[in-house]
Amino acid sequence: MMTSLTRLPWVSRVFHERRRLHQVKEDKLTPEQMTRLRNFQEHLVVYNAVKDVLADLKYLHEAGVQHGGAGCMLVLGPSGSGKTITLHRYKGDHPPVIEAERDRIPILLVEAPPRATPKGLAEVMLAALGDPAPSKGTLQSMSRRVENLLEARGVELVMLDEFQHLVDRQSATGRVAYDAADWIKGLLNKRICPIVLSGTELASQVIEANEQLHRRCASIIHLKPLPFGTQDERRYFRGILQEFDSGLPFDKPSGLADMDFAARIHVATGGLVGRVSHLLTMACRKAISEDLLCLDMQVLGDAWAALATSSTSGPNPFRTTTPPTSGPKPDTSRKTRLRSRCRKRDINEMLRA
Repeated sequence: MMTSLTRLPWVSRVFHERRRLHQVKEDKLTPEQMTRLRNFQEHLVVYNAVKDVLADLKYLHEAGVQHGGAGCMLVLGPSGSGKTITLHRYKGDHPPVIEAERDRIPILLVEAPPRATPKGLAEVMLAALGDPAPSKGTLQSMSRRVENLLEARGVELVMLDEFQHLVDRQSATGRVAYDAADWIKGLLNKRICPIVLSGTELASQVIEANEQLHRRCASIIHLKPLPFGTQDERRYFRGILQEFDSGLPFDKPSGLADMDFAARIHVATGGLVGRVSHLLTMACRKAISEDLLCLDMQVLGDAWAALATSSTSGPNPFRTTTPPTSGPKPDTSRKTRLRSRCRKRDINEMLRA
């Protein structure tokens, strides 16, 4: 006889806690409270891996402007590793410029549509560039409009997020949209501006399937979960939590870097800094709405329950009597064959080609 799933103690607690989900999401904030929450959301904790990404983005961008060439860079990492927020941070540092004859867009950030095709990629780029009819026309005419608008809008760097959408996950073999990858390679060949490709490790299949695009990637960066095993690893993760704590909109510190708190947060997020940010944002919203002085175990537990999905395993890490000893291990079942190259040398060689 099968045991009812809800009779398992930790599953029952999750079901009860998820009843609080609507309360967390429906908390109404005043304009002043929303400002406090936005200030925290804009507080990006720049740790070493993110610094590497920002530095490579800057170099690729500036080299393209100075040399008039078009290199390529690949950023890989699991969902929640901070790829997207880092791209948005760089775009935010280079906002659109209103000029007498045009609105210049230095950074174009778009998201690859699911099961991407060449026309699908062209459409999202045309829409972001302000084309009045982005879905109209043949692939040839759409591609020509993309090229013309990139130059007309003064785009200096294109960033294509969710690059793993070029892999058909519904296919038994994980078929790669080779035509879409080839379209990106063709855009690079026009030498209008550099292109940054960002996605999960699944995106590495696209590069492996297209050798010419692979050769164009002068820099490949992996954003990985932060470990919590050794003393140095724990110290480093706690230092990042201290940075988050300093950005919280409360007068009283929340003590996120305390060992007990840190261990629970690591279990809740798997060491992925993007998930840490998401968890704290959800908790921060609830704490602000309830006029709390800081974040505590209760509000973090509510936030974790609100973010939990059907695939989330284990009890609520903020509801256990003792701090957890380890977090979820990152998936290493498929080790990528890509290796980072000498970034500046390869970019320079590519721009001179």
